[in-house]
Amino acid sequence: ADDGVSASRRASHLNKPLKSCMTLARAFHSEWETVPLEKAVGRIAAGFISLYPPGSPIVAPGELFDETVIKRIEEYRKTGLNIQGVSEKDEIVVVAL
Repeated sequence: ADDGVSASRRASHLNKPLKSCMTLARAFHSEWETVPLEKAVGRIAAGFISLYPPGSPIVAPGELFDETVIKRIEEYRKTGLNIQGVSEKDEIVVVAL
């Protein structure tokens, strides 16, 4: 039986802050490229990815994509939530290498 503690730990693990690798402004104004969401691990976001409504950011420019945030975005998509910043082809913009 789940006592709520392990569920709370799982939820907090999903909401851990992402590592910021460059300033928001530098990432936002950098050259960028489009990549499939599942190929974004280790890449730096060039744009916002947000749940809408209410427009809460999941990822901000300059943050490093990790497996946890990609899985979370995929789960949100599967449940039918509206996510801005991910194309209908499940592509996102990242800072060009």
